[in-house]
Order: sequence, then C-alpha cells, then structure tokens
Amino acid sequence: MSDSVDVYRIARLLLEEHGVFAADEIKEKIKAYTDAGDYNATKIWYEIEDALKEIESSSTREHKSENVYS
Repeated sequence: MSDSVDVYRIARLLLEEHGVFAADEIKEKIKAYTDAGDYNATKIWYEIEDALKEIESSSTREHKSENVYS
C-alpha cells in the first residue's frame, strides 16, 4: 500500500489542475498502466481515484452544510 498522505496530495493536485476532469485523467492513467501490465502502478492510481472521490464527497458535504446556515 502506498503512503496515504501522498495519495491524497496527488488527488488534490489533480483536482486543482484538472477540476471536474480530474477523474477522467485518473481513468486514463489506470487504463494506460493496466494496458502496460504495470499492476502496482494501477493499484496506486485506484487508491488515488478513491481519495479523489472522498475529497469530492467531503467538499460537497461541506458546501451543503454552508448553505444550511446561509
């Protein structure tokens, strides 16, 4: 398993750089590494994908709670 701090850092950087297309960028990486037979890299990119989903989910929850109090 890779370092979770690094995984989340990469996910956040991808989100900053690619915005709503970050997930597409990750899927391309997963496909490329899978096609190349590099399953260790594929596993890491799946971890990054999970981290991105968690970040996006957390961001959505925070945004909704801000609207409740506005």
